[in-house]
Amino acid sequence: MARINVRRPHSYFAVARKAKIILDGKEIATVRDTEEMNIDVIRGKHTLQIGYRKTSGMSNILEFDIRGHEKYNVTLETNQRLYLILTFVKIILFIILLNMTVFRNIIMTAITGLILIFVQYYQSRSVLTISLDEE
Repeated sequence: MARINVRRPHSYFAVARKAKIILDGKEIATVRDTEEMNIDVIRGKHTLQIGYRKTSGMSNILEFDIRGHEKYNVTLETNQRLYLILTFVKIILFIILLNMTVFRNIIMTAITGLILIFVQYYQSRSVLTISLDEE
């Protein structure tokens, strides 16, 4: 059986939120800001993902194969600068969207709304990353 140490360093943008640890597609635990947790995993191929929810931030999916009694360290990193920039872009797009609905410009409203959805999707996929280091 292998052991995975999950570490979540401090992040200003998600201090109050618990991150879900998803192993093989199933939520097995949550980790708070600045918290560490050890997870025992049996032999075989596994996937690991950590995040809040699909619409507001999930990490990349790590695939790994456990053959023995290895020890792994996983760190959840938040790209705080990218999060701040994308949040600012969403606010601007939302203000533009509100102004366009007043003027009833349907095409521009639809385009701005689609851009807003794309920015939200990109933010939810690119802000959190996890890395796996074997000891």
